[in-house]
Amino acid sequence: HFGSSCSVWASLRAASCKGWPLPRGACRAYRGGGGAMASFMFFSFLSAQKPHYEDRVENELEAPRLKALWRDLEQRCFDRYLSEVNDDSQGIHIYQLLKHEVARCKQTLQHDNRREVMQDCTSKLVALSRRCTASPDEAAAAASAAGGPAASQPSAR
Repeated sequence: HFGSSCSVWASLRAASCKGWPLPRGACRAYRGGGGAMASFMFFSFLSAQKPHYEDRVENELEAPRLKALWRDLEQRCFDRYLSEVNDDSQGIHIYQLLKHEVARCKQTLQHDNRREVMQDCTSKLVALSRRCTASPDEAAAAASAAGGPAASQPSAR
């Protein structure tokens, strides 16, 4: 089996024991490269294992609470959205951004339940919810202070 470099060199080494000719430098490569390869493989293993040691959100208790909080934030903003939007409204309402972020956070929770990632998601949702429930003047001021493009909040007519 020649699947890994270790088995290749082991096969070459076995071949040299049987008296078969080896390429020039093969023995030197086998002796010199083994430690570096093992170090690299161990480092890669540690890097791959790192996320498993980070603090995680419990799927049985905390995940349903987070989803309920996100649903509540979305519902409050939806109520505001219904009272403000009419047929003449143009642009994107904050509710549309909030709904998109809630969907993205729920999708992220399915495959990455690290506490830090969920805190970032919740922070974004709370900020959007505050912008949604603020008066149009406060929302414009908050958006300009954040440096981002303000989503238009249509005035109630």
